[in-house]
Order: sequence, then structure tokens, then C-alpha cells
Amino acid sequence: MYRNDNILRVLTMVCIAAFTASAQAADKGKLLARIGDVKLYEPDIMPDFPGAESLPAEQRAQFLANALEQAIETEVLFAVATQQGLGRDAEYLERLEQDRRLTKQREIEMLASFYEQQQKSLVEARNRAAITDEEVDLFYKENGARYQKRPEKRAKMMIRSQLAGMKYQVVYQEWLKTELAEVDIAINGSKIDAKTLARSIDWNLGGAGSKAGRGVIDPLWEKIFEIAKISIPKSANSDGSSKKTAGQDGAVNSELEANLAAIKLQVGAHELAVSDLYQFGRIVTSVSNGRPDSSVLVVIKLYGVSERAKAAGIASDAGYLMAVKNVNSVHGNAKGISHEKRMLATKLIQKEGLMDYSRYEITDTETDAFLKEKGERYQRMIDKGGDLERVRKLIQNLLKGQKAQEAKKQHVLSLYETADVELYD
Repeated sequence: MYRNDNILRVLTMVCIAAFTASAQAADKGKLLARIGDVKLYEPDIMPDFPGAESLPAEQRAQFLANALEQAIETEVLFAVATQQGLGRDAEYLERLEQDRRLTKQREIEMLASFYEQQQKSLVEARNRAAITDEEVDLFYKENGARYQKRPEKRAKMMIRSQLAGMKYQVVYQEWLKTELAEVDIAINGSKIDAKTLARSIDWNLGGAGSKAGRGVIDPLWEKIFEIAKISIPKSANSDGSSKKTAGQDGAVNSELEANLAAIKLQVGAHELAVSDLYQFGRIVTSVSNGRPDSSVLVVIKLYGVSERAKAAGIASDAGYLMAVKNVNSVHGNAKGISHEKRMLATKLIQKEGLMDYSRYEITDTETDAFLKEKGERYQRMIDKGGDLERVRKLIQNLLKGQKAQEAKKQHVLSLYETADVELYD
């Protein structure tokens, strides 16, 4: 049985020893801990962020100790949750699948975004310095009334940014049309032509005229309804004003939802079921209300641009790989701990109610002691007329969080024997 008072100190000592040994040897890292059949090595858990390798030994060891503590906690909770059969829980499996889809789409978003940032035409379009003084002066002259409450210099700075934004929007729309025209896109096997996509891009991103002037329904959705043989829900008048429908009351037509779920979207090498998109709920609601949103176009844009990025070799570009590494380090994605394990560990914590703040009581004495010791943090809020009682509630919530974290830590330590934990020098 391990006592919590010295656990972090022990882990730090383990990690200092491991770091020293690995620095002297040419191996891949020392074994730090074992949880059942799972072995944790230094390279598996060391936070992966820029400059990690150049940290002083003691500081790096502290980072490693914290990461090791979190990794052991996750592995212990995962092992116990698995023993209890929580991994077969239907709600957990559904959330896990949703999270996997969301993670995949985020990876696609990163690739597409990096590719866009490398496009010379888009970079140039964002350049505010490219907007001439004559353009700014003319816009200010024609629209001065909109800025009458601001000094002229400040107003013209705003106008320069606005004009650059407007220019970028036009350039981006045309660029996106060109990029997507190079990708094979289909709904249920029927090709979506470049003209329809171009009209949809203008409809959603701006283009010439208002949306009402271009019709109530996005041209892409008109094509989708036609291909999928779905009747367009009528909840909008021809002038664009809305009429109340059952969908707006929150009711969703089950037949309509099933028809939408059956739609298959092909974007280049990607085949996607609309029902698998994390935006599916929003799609169903918007279509039920007769005003389909831009979710499908957004997905087409992301996957289409990512296809173009792959064709350009961006997926293996050193700059892109470094950007992915940096994002993963910010989100604390330890290399050896899967997201599935983290989710199941969280499931166990929720089951035990350890992070339920309502379980923890904070006395007035505890609140007063904290306010006396660290009240300067909240003094500015009080000086500005903040309610002292509100400040006390903020402090109580903070203290409840600390108690919850300590209770979780104690619970994990109590499971060490069950999970068969062993730390190595």
C-alpha cells in the first residue's frame, strides 16, 4: 500500500534517477512503473513539447514526475474500470465512437488549415498593407457616418482591416471553388458538379447579393434533396421570412432523420455517412426547420482541401508535422496513454462521484482562512463593486475542487494493490 504524502516525491526521485541513467546510456529510456501487464517507460510518457529535451535535468525530471503520476492514475483507473466491465457500457461506447469521429475530423481540419496558410494568394490577400490610402480615404468618405463616434485615425485603421477582410473573403471564395473543382465529390454515388459547389460557396460565404436574393435554400442542399429523393421541408416563405413548423418546436420527423442518416458523402478518397458526422444532430434540426445549415459544405471543404493538401505533399511536410506535435503537446496527449483509456478512467471517476462538488462541504472558517491568505487575488473584484458573497462562493467552489482532486488521488492510491502497481528505481 502506498501513502499519498510522499508519492510525488517518490515519483520525482524515480524520474531524476531515470533521467540521469537515460542521459548516460544510449537506450530508449528506463522502465519507470508497471501497472499489471502495462509497463511505462520514460519516452512513453514524457510531455512532448518544443524544448523538452533541452530542459535542465531537475526541471525535466519534475515534468516527467507529473506526467508519470498522471499516467499511473489513468492506467490504474482504466484497469479497475475494465475489471468492473465499464468498457462494455453502451453510453461509453457511443461517446467513444463520437470522440473518434471528432478526433479524425480535427486531424483533417489541421491538415486543411495548414495547407490554406501556405497559399500565396491567401497570404497576400490578408495583407493589410496592400490596402492603399486612397482606398481607405474613399471608403471613409462614403461611409463616414458609421464611424462618427471614433477619431478619424482610429476609424481609418479599422477600415483598412475591414477592406483587407473583404478582399480576403473574395479571394478565398474563388480559391476554394478552384480547389474543390479538382476533387471528386458525390452524394450517394451521384457527382456534385463544380457549378453547384460554386453557387453553394457564394450562398454560404457571401458572394454577390443577399441570401434572400439567391433563394431560401442552399443550392448544395437542393441537389442533395434531389439525389436523395427527400422533399424539401417548407418552413420559409418565398421572401425568406419564417413560418412556425413542428421542427421548430423541437420535434424531428423520424422518417426525415432516417433519410438524412442514409446519405453517403464521397470526397476524394473519403467515404462518409452523414449520420457519422459529429454535426449530424445539427443537420437534422436545421433541415427539420426548413433551413439546412452549412455543415455539409463545411465537411466537403475540410475533406476536399485536405485531399488537395495530401496531393501537394503537405501531410509529410516538416512544418506541418511540427505543428501537429505542438498541438498534441498543448492538449497533453501523452504518447503512451490512449484517449480510450483516458475516457474509461473518467467514466470510473464519474461513477464513483469523486468530482461531484456537491459531496464536499466548505466551512466558513476554511473560506475565511483562504480569503485572509490569498484575498488579494479578489481584492480588485471587490474594489470594483463586486459582491463579497459572490467572491466567497468563488472561493468555496475553488476549495471544493481541491478537495475533489485530493479525494480522487486518495481513491487512486487505494486501488494500487488491486491494479498491481510497482514503481522502479
